[in-house]
Amino acid sequence: MSVGKDFKEFLVGELKLIIDPEKCIVCGSCAAVCPTSATTFMIDSEKALIKHSENRCLFCGRCVDACQMDARVLNREFNPVYVGDLEPSQAIELTVVHCRRCGKVIASKKHVIHVGELIKENIDESIKDYVIRDYALYSQLCPECRRKELGLIPSKYLVITRGS
Repeated sequence: MSVGKDFKEFLVGELKLIIDPEKCIVCGSCAAVCPTSATTFMIDSEKALIKHSENRCLFCGRCVDACQMDARVLNREFNPVYVGDLEPSQAIELTVVHCRRCGKVIASKKHVIHVGELIKENIDESIKDYVIRDYALYSQLCPECRRKELGLIPSKYLVITRGS
């Protein structure tokens, strides 16, 4: 059967996960779906960080599917991985945004900007001006401070992306 032969060739080690640091917003959705923790997400008071260790990667493609930014691609290209090498083969580090009220970390700056762009693109025209005005303040506050300062109910605005 040719399917088995193709599948065997596919497993010989010709896959490589390519991560585009220009597209990645370090949101952590890739790490959340990784079954082997080959991709990890960390956020602290200074930075948001995504690390990928190819020696742990199954090349299952879950992270590729989870990435809203199309920053990850599985490419058929020879990529030698050393079994003993536990250091991440790729890492992306971005600065974070802090809540202007309490100082807690909200997300990476690039992630906050991306969410704002999604809102601008997908919001109903009849409330667009209000939502954009609110988002300028909303994006500078953590969820807890949003409720305190703005009196917002989490479902005040329902943003449905195209294709949902």
